[in-house]
Amino acid sequence: MEKFNEACDMVSVDAFACRCFNKFAIQAKLYKRIREEYRLSAQLAVRCISKVVESYQTDIANIRERNQRKAPDMPREELTVHTFRPHSAMVYDQRILSWKGPDKVSITSLDGRPIIPTVVGGKYAPLEMFRVKGQADLIYTDRQFIAYKAMLAGVPLVIIDPNNTSRQCNTCGHIDVKNRPKRSDFCCVCCGHSENADLNAAKNIRNGAAIIQPMVVRPAEGSA
Repeated sequence: MEKFNEACDMVSVDAFACRCFNKFAIQAKLYKRIREEYRLSAQLAVRCISKVVESYQTDIANIRERNQRKAPDMPREELTVHTFRPHSAMVYDQRILSWKGPDKVSITSLDGRPIIPTVVGGKYAPLEMFRVKGQADLIYTDRQFIAYKAMLAGVPLVIIDPNNTSRQCNTCGHIDVKNRPKRSDFCCVCCGHSENADLNAAKNIRNGAAIIQPMVVRPAEGSA
């Protein structure tokens, strides 16, 4: 992931310098360098170029739209060079990531294709493996990494059990599947409290975090 995003930075600087945001033109110019200098596989090199190009094309379209809405005497927004965080998400298609049964994947790395065990959380319908197609975003979400980033930002990290947060009333605490008459609605059958279901669940998560935080890091009343 880090090498992939390093390559994206290199491609971005080159593309911005020559104002060339065409995938085929960039591939003809930089493909070999990406493969040799960053040790990326053929498909990862193509994905690297695509990520950079799509990033610029989206930004160009957005800047054009914002500039068109500005008054004639207002300064125009200019395109700037794009940079990519070391752990910025990367797209893995079927050539880069493939399933090896319901609980393992084969994933392209700098050192071959390791088989990695996977865990799918929650209760989902049984997965029919012949239907697994398309692509996935690889995102760095290791808990230790999140804790490290939280520490750098000076904010507490609190792990909350999500069980029943969508069924529990954040006002009286009553838990019942009947509290969810519709997917987007919450209405407590005990106290009658009602609001958007996602908002109710978010308040339960917030309240759970407040309970298990030590007093020294508890947010002041009204700050959240």
